[in-house]
Amino acid sequence: MMNVGFVGVGAMGNHMAGHCIKSGKFKDVYAYDLSKAAVNAMVKKGAKASGSLKHLGGICDVIIIMVGYDDQVRQVVSDLAKSKPKKGTVLVITATSHPDMILEAAAIAKKGGLSRAVILGHILAHEIGHLLLGRGSHSGSGIMHVPWDKLQLRRASEGRLLFTSPQAKQIRDQVLRRYRG
Repeated sequence: MMNVGFVGVGAMGNHMAGHCIKSGKFKDVYAYDLSKAAVNAMVKKGAKASGSLKHLGGICDVIIIMVGYDDQVRQVVSDLAKSKPKKGTVLVITATSHPDMILEAAAIAKKGGLSRAVILGHILAHEIGHLLLGRGSHSGSGIMHVPWDKLQLRRASEGRLLFTSPQAKQIRDQVLRRYRG
């Protein structure tokens, strides 16, 4: 069984981490967040607290990054890459990031010896898109396009299958509403 870690267990990350805990399919689920209250809430659900990104990189087979903004993605990926992570650690970036940020993060991860789980991250982002965009959220282009064919898979593997700008804005607005609500 493998260890999975979550960076960001707030508005969305806590639910995804909770599902992993409930599934019983992982050795351990680790939570890291700048908010101690968010981490403590996950510990009550059965997660293990991680005090640093270096710790996550050293113990987790998969690290799911659930932060909201490009600068946060950049910082997390850079810190993980510098921490000399466990060989073969897979990063899954599920943020609604600018296309350039995804490409930059993939390059940083590769340079730091981290695997790029870009297609899995895109699949997760597509499914999260359904939750936040609502019914009828499939589109003729981008990450919400269906069905995915070789073109979409190639774009995903290159980190170029993205939400459209209006979709990304709607998702950010929806997350903020849920967080504040």
